[in-house]
Amino acid sequence: MGGQWVLCAPKNRTLVFRAKAKCPGAEEQHLLRREFDEIRFDCVCFKLIDGQWYFVVYESIEMARYEPVRAMWDVVQRRQVQLTWGRNRVAIRKRQCNREEIRTIHDHIAEWKKEVRRM
Repeated sequence: MGGQWVLCAPKNRTLVFRAKAKCPGAEEQHLLRREFDEIRFDCVCFKLIDGQWYFVVYESIEMARYEPVRAMWDVVQRRQVQLTWGRNRVAIRKRQCNREEIRTIHDHIAEWKKEVRRM
């Protein structure tokens, strides 16, 4: 029974025991089969919605603890979302990606998979 202790939450010093994969390369294969539905760069987000890639602009809204709950329209979820206390991430704009942006997305996914194979 092999494994390792991993520091999960540095603030409260929580350690979690993570067992090793049963066969070598299993974790790598699991990561390579992973489907992407959202890719975040610095302040840009690309999201896969109904088989189409969209450029989505999110707004981070801070709500105070005793501020009244309010609703706001989320363009990705296509419904009103309740803003509760804390930080809320709401999609305010989206547009369909063009060919060049889609090519960039696929290039980043291929680069990520190449890095995973090198691990």
